[in-house]
Amino acid sequence: MGYKFEFNWALKLKPEEGFPSELIEGKIYKFHKNESRIYPLGCNLDLINNEWEVFAQVQILEFTVNEKETRGEYKITKIYSDLERKILTKIAKENSEELKEKGYVTKTK
Repeated sequence: MGYKFEFNWALKLKPEEGFPSELIEGKIYKFHKNESRIYPLGCNLDLINNEWEVFAQVQILEFTVNEKETRGEYKITKIYSDLERKILTKIAKENSEELKEKGYVTKTK
């Protein structure tokens, strides 16, 4: 018997999951995701929208997990410049495609 969860090194959100309509450095936002996910605490992660565009660096402050969902809070620690966004988005999209090809990512909602 086992328990399925994802370990995520980025926070990829849709607006309805908590992607902010306005990015404010230092502000704390809430998020929720379907299914069970684990995030590192105290580490910088990229904030990514549903189109794999990277916008900011965040830290997960807390999260709770059950068998159906993950809920938590994150703080924006840095808003990326246009050049940083462009470079990091390219890398995120390339990594996403590579992971899909290797079978590690089966869906991207």
